Amino acid sequence: MHTAANTNGHRGAFYKAFNPTGAASPQRLADNYNANNGLRGYRHCNDVATCNAAAITAVNTVADDRYELLARAIARYNRNTGNVGVSWPDIMSGAADSNGRVCGLPCKYSIDVKNVRLGIPYRQYIWLGGIFPATHVNAGQEWCFAFGEREWEAGSVFSDVRQAASDTDDRGNPQIPVGRIDCTTGAAF
Repeated sequence: MHTAANTNGHRGAFYKAFNPTGAASPQRLADNYNANNGLRGYRHCNDVATCNAAAITAVNTVADDRYELLARAIARYNRNTGNVGVSWPDIMSGAADSNGRVCGLPCKYSIDVKNVRLGIPYRQYIWLGGIFPATHVNAGQEWCFAFGEREWEAGSVFSDVRQAASDTDDRGNPQIPVGRIDCTTGAAF
């Protein structure tokens, strides 16, 4: 695997991801971090039991960290294009690149290399879902939901998981929320 540059001097995916003079790391998309579906943190885990027990780490809301840079570099190396300017959490939530494409096989390959072959735990992201209404016992408190690599790999859709955790279904009818967690501790509500 050639990671730095090819014979024409074009920068490779790993060079661009990790070299400060390479292509800039993507800034997190502002609307994902300042609106009601903002990224709050992550936890590392290998299965549901370890995910539910893992501590939540607050995120760096400015740029991808080294784990996310590695994930993107592997995906970009395998694809040789795309996802420039799109952070790994945004890719996992279904954000499209500048060409309107979402990441498919290259991201599956990245997850396989990191988490299966190298044994690095999966990353599960904690996203802000909403704020409990005044009539709720936790009035005014934020609630979150979890969506990360395991969910993405299993074929779950970010918007569906978020909707399942809300008070209403996609038609606005009341529903019993599924998947709500505390944004700081990760404990289920």
